[in-house]
Amino acid sequence: MNGDARSKGTSRRDVVKGLLAAGLASVSRGSFAQRVDPGRKAVVIGAGIAGLSAAYDLRRAGFDVEIFEKRAWSGGRMIEAWMGPLYGFTHAAGVATSNREQFALARELGIAEQLMGEGGYSRVENEYGEYDLAAFWRPDLIAKVPGITQDTLRRLPAVRADIERIRQEVDPCLLATGAGFDDETIGDYLERMLGKEAGTQIVRYWIDPFHEWAGWPAYATSKLPVLAWQAQYDSDFVIPSGGIGVLTRKLASILPITHSTTVRFISPPDAEGRHTVHYLTPDFQPRTIRPDVVVVATEGKFVYPLVQGLTPAQEAFFKAIDFTKEAIIWYVVHP
Repeated sequence: MNGDARSKGTSRRDVVKGLLAAGLASVSRGSFAQRVDPGRKAVVIGAGIAGLSAAYDLRRAGFDVEIFEKRAWSGGRMIEAWMGPLYGFTHAAGVATSNREQFALARELGIAEQLMGEGGYSRVENEYGEYDLAAFWRPDLIAKVPGITQDTLRRLPAVRADIERIRQEVDPCLLATGAGFDDETIGDYLERMLGKEAGTQIVRYWIDPFHEWAGWPAYATSKLPVLAWQAQYDSDFVIPSGGIGVLTRKLASILPITHSTTVRFISPPDAEGRHTVHYLTPDFQPRTIRPDVVVVATEGKFVYPLVQGLTPAQEAFFKAIDFTKEAIIWYVVHP
């Protein structure tokens, strides 16, 4: 959900702002809650950061929004939870300061300071020694990695053009803006661009130490999300002072969410262009709703079972999406 000013693409918030300008110019200005037009209905499926921020933008555009979340809580991968006596993150850990739209939303909600936090480099170790690791493409730091050969360093400029192009064109939190780069794994890309030996070194010492712990193996992960992050080389990766869930908690507190609600399927659009959402209430009663707008903000692999009427190409696309999850283990050590 980053709104990088350098991006040439159109962000989701730009689209919603267009809806506001075109269709709701007559809505009087006022508080967030007072702008709702009950004649325009939107349903958002999923109460993670994507669904919550989409619902917020739609609500600001005047839509009467309803969020369906199958779990008993909100937040998605930005949820924090109790694990025994400890309270902490369950998946996402931090955010990039290059996520300008994310921080703009946090400022709008009055929680920008809580989203910001400590950053800096990670100190890691390989078989040759310790070094500073960043989530971004930093040739100056790569040059200091123990074990990196001079030949590898001489080859690094080969990827500079791609890094700069992705930096200009791709929003790292709206990866559809970079779909054209989603054509090979990051491991295969680096070997193709740098040669096998140099590419393998960069994967082993620069890419894997940051991404592998999150379940993103280099030879099974698209180059798109990795390079979209690496291209933000003047950014920082910070652990929010308010916890990773600070933004989703705030959004959930001001938006209408129906938890423990399972969407069974979404019918193709009718003659008026409206989809019908078929769902089960928390007490398992079957219901339907036919809104003006439907937003499916789930993992990609859940889209094709839900949305009817996809083309074979669309179905194949969503079937191919997988998002791995790491296991997080907390230890409580008493003196």
